[in-house]
Parts: sequence; C-alpha cells; structure tokens
Amino acid sequence: MSTAIPGLVSFSRPARRVRVSNYPYEPAEEVVIQSDQVDSGNSAFRTTYLRPGCVLVKRSSTGEYVLATDSNADNQAAASVATLITNPSSGGWDGNVVITGHWGTLTVALSGSNTDAAVAAAIIAAAAAENPESKAPITAADTTGEVTIYNTDKGAGTWLHVVHSTVTTMFGATGAGAIGTDPEVLVTEDYVDMLTGSGTAADAASGPVTRAGHYDAANLIGLTAETAAVLLKRGSRLYGTPTINGQS
Repeated sequence: MSTAIPGLVSFSRPARRVRVSNYPYEPAEEVVIQSDQVDSGNSAFRTTYLRPGCVLVKRSSTGEYVLATDSNADNQAAASVATLITNPSSGGWDGNVVITGHWGTLTVALSGSNTDAAVAAAIIAAAAAENPESKAPITAADTTGEVTIYNTDKGAGTWLHVVHSTVTTMFGATGAGAIGTDPEVLVTEDYVDMLTGSGTAADAASGPVTRAGHYDAANLIGLTAETAAVLLKRGSRLYGTPTINGQS
C-alpha cells in the first residue's frame, strides 16, 4: 500500500541527451539564471521548469544569465575606435590615417589645410567608399567633433587598428586598437526549477553547464543563429540539424 504525502506532487523527469559524446567538452562554473526565464516547450509539465539543453547567454547589466532568445541577452559586438578631432596646429592634419582590420587596410590621405570638419568628413567618406560586394568593412560617424570608426563585422576574431602617420595626438604614437567580442554562451546539463518551494519565481542556480561540447542539436533549447555561431567558434560540434530561433 502506498502512502501519499499531502502537498507533494510526483512527476517524472524524462532523460534528455544534451551531449552525444565527451569530446569536445569544456565545462564552466555554475551561474545564476534570471528569475523570469521560462521554457515554453515544457508546457506539458510547467514552463518554469527548465529542461536540460537550455542555451543561456549572459546579461552583463545584471551579471545573470537569460535564455538566448531573451531580448536582454548580450550580443556580439563590433570593434570600434574613437578620436576627438582637434586641430594639432603646426603642420595641421597633413599625413595619412591608416585603418587596418581583419578585412584589410584602408588609407585616408589628409592635408595640412583640412579643417577639423573636413577631417571627419574625409574619414567617413573613405569608409563609405570602401565597399567590397556592396558592404563596407567599416563605418564611421561624427558626433560633435568626435569620429568613431566601427567594424561592420562583429564578434571574436574581428579587430581594428587606427593610426595617424604624423599626428600622434590623434590615436597615440602607436595608434589605437580594439577587438570584437562574443557574448558568454552556456548550455545547461540538468533540469532547473525557477520556482521556490512556495511557488514564487526566483533566481536559480544553473547546475552543471558547458561552454563547448558535442551537442545533440535536436535537444538544444532556444538556440539562435548567433549563439550557434559562438558555440561552433569555440570548437563545439552539432549532431543533427538544429532548430534556429529568433531573439525577442
């Protein structure tokens, strides 16, 4: 004879294969998942019970993690370099601004007679004109005398370096550089309950997570094109055809 304990509900936790092998395998430290996260595909039980295979992305503004489809998730960022355009007086702007990146090199010739506004306009125009396959590798914008140069491509592995051949006050004696960045992407390995014992939504520990692995693509929850690219860039492998989701 079985005895039921009032207030307790029994339910099964179906086994889910997140990884098909142990190579590659890169575990990460447990993180905190933001309290409002839900697994919409687990409505048969409850959506606040996250299944293994959830793709998490860091939300840098809080330090917590959200599902990859959440609009608050970090995204890939482009490298950018900014400089104030202030006339250096003697000799003016005479010389070249050399812009180099993972895409190649662009040289912008300036004249000693250029005004500050003309310098900004020349850099912006040169960036717009550098247009392989109808897509300029960089863009530039002028905001109140400051020119910021951005890579078009985003993410880790992209980079940018800018230097003026004679005006060291513009970007420094050796120039200024920046790199593109990827968001921190993790995959859960276990079930995570986003409710407390009293049924209140609360931040929850992720349990075991990985930064890279040989994943069963069919069991990755909330995978986006961007997070798939980040996982693959880190050496992950996907077994099968993944479902690619949009970001809200």
